[in-house]
Amino acid sequence: MKFFGTDGIRDAVNGPLMEDAFLSRLGYALGLWFHRAMATPAQPIRVVFGRDTRASGPRIQKAIAEGLAQSGASIELHDCGVVPTPALASAVMRLGAPLGIMLTASHNSATDNGVKLFKAGGLKWPDDEERAFEGFLEATLLPEPAHSVQPTVMDEPAREAYVGAIQAIGSGRMLAGKKIILDTANGATYETSAEVLRALGAELICIGDHPDGNNINAGCGSEYPAKLCEAVLDERADIGIAHDGDGDRLVVCDEQGCVLPG
Repeated sequence: MKFFGTDGIRDAVNGPLMEDAFLSRLGYALGLWFHRAMATPAQPIRVVFGRDTRASGPRIQKAIAEGLAQSGASIELHDCGVVPTPALASAVMRLGAPLGIMLTASHNSATDNGVKLFKAGGLKWPDDEERAFEGFLEATLLPEPAHSVQPTVMDEPAREAYVGAIQAIGSGRMLAGKKIILDTANGATYETSAEVLRALGAELICIGDHPDGNNINAGCGSEYPAKLCEAVLDERADIGIAHDGDGDRLVVCDEQGCVLPG
């Protein structure tokens, strides 16, 4: 496919697929696509946005949102802010939204960004749907002259709902007495994972938990487990846990500092 890769649309932040013009066109095409699919055309299309900690995320969200608003469809935007990808998927399901948009380039550096699309139920778009939409997108152009439209955006407490749901899976302070090294890759899980593990009683030592917009996955996280393994040995921890930038993958090392397969 021309725009979609193995996991959504991804490019360098200054590349053609992350330029405002293309992103607004993407939003415009998404608005038209879902507007035509609605049983009741006047019914608002609920769209849920989330992003990781990349500095380019807010710009990309703004461009897509402007395109959605230009489509003429009634759009109801919910902004989850910085959340892990699973939290965005959970919010899509909880809100009954037909579309979720996660802005992330996953384990790539901050010089890249991307767009992951989710359908009703919090499921990623399958290849056949991406292929069908890509053909529609390629044939769709913004109306001329394109004008800036600022849609109304509602803050969505997706982080709190996600943390609460994960904590509910655990049992009391089930991790009391356990020392855990947590590497959140300066990414989307820098608050959520720590909050859950502490609530479950773990003694936590965090690394890669000071995002600045440009240091996501920079020598830390699941792609660079050496720092995690070293910290486990130095601190005599029971286990080490590392996420990637958007929190949808996990690397674990044991108390001997060895990365576990799987």
